[in-house]
Amino acid sequence: MAETILVVDDSRIDSAYLAKMLGEYAVVSAASGAEMWQALEKVTPSIILMDVVLPGDDGFQIAKTLSGIDRFADIPIIFITSKDAGRDVEQGFESGGVDYIKKPYNEIELRARIRSALQKKRREMDLREKTITDPLTGVHNRRYFFEYLDKAIEHARRNRSRVFSVAMLDIDHFKRINDTMGHQAGDFVLRQLAEHLAKSIRPYDLLARYGGEEFIILFKDCDRKESGEILRRIKDDVSRTGFRFNETPVRITFSSGISDLNDIPADGATAEGLVRLSDERLYRAKESGRDRIVIDAVP
Repeated sequence: MAETILVVDDSRIDSAYLAKMLGEYAVVSAASGAEMWQALEKVTPSIILMDVVLPGDDGFQIAKTLSGIDRFADIPIIFITSKDAGRDVEQGFESGGVDYIKKPYNEIELRARIRSALQKKRREMDLREKTITDPLTGVHNRRYFFEYLDKAIEHARRNRSRVFSVAMLDIDHFKRINDTMGHQAGDFVLRQLAEHLAKSIRPYDLLARYGGEEFIILFKDCDRKESGEILRRIKDDVSRTGFRFNETPVRITFSSGISDLNDIPADGATAEGLVRLSDERLYRAKESGRDRIVIDAVP
């Protein structure tokens, strides 16, 4: 599938010329910042070619705005303009551009710069993926979860109607599996549970390996009671599933504790505080028999 390039240029002639020149890409055109925002509601481009002189906000202002929005911050922006004074070039890089090309275009140079920007983006994305992914299970790691949770709390502070919950999970009797069947079996169990959880939660929830045999989930738009119902269905399904390691049956169960923003006022909520509450409830679930979920504070 061809990568998408968004051309933001108020010259329809220049945009048409670029679309013809870059025929191997899917090219989308916008003649102003307003049209660009409309286009971004429908497509997330791999790269943006941005004219500097535009109706309304200029290209520098638009690029600065884009760089402050998580969804668009990683999209490379190449400025295309007839302005090439030193200060213009400097301002282009300061506002978030990765390159600066002067009109009229040299086709070979333009193609080379686009390829270079895309290759750099792919390398950065690959590196980023490695730093936020648990290598054994393939789900997100603890570091990324806390980054995400910090942002969720900040959004909740600005919008009091937002709600989410945090569930801490621990595999029951995991040490027994390692001791009786070996660490390869333990790794198998971790991978199987991670895969099962990833398939079972909703696409907009976040799963991460917290450490050891513990996983953690952020359920968006759910209080702890609602997420408890979702997780209980997943837990029951996991316990019924017939996992086999080297033809040997392995039964997996887990215990969980869940907290939400109703446990802590939004103004005082912290990622560490919510996770600590979930962990305390997980401990109570383990102490009270395992294979269960605790969502309430101590009676």
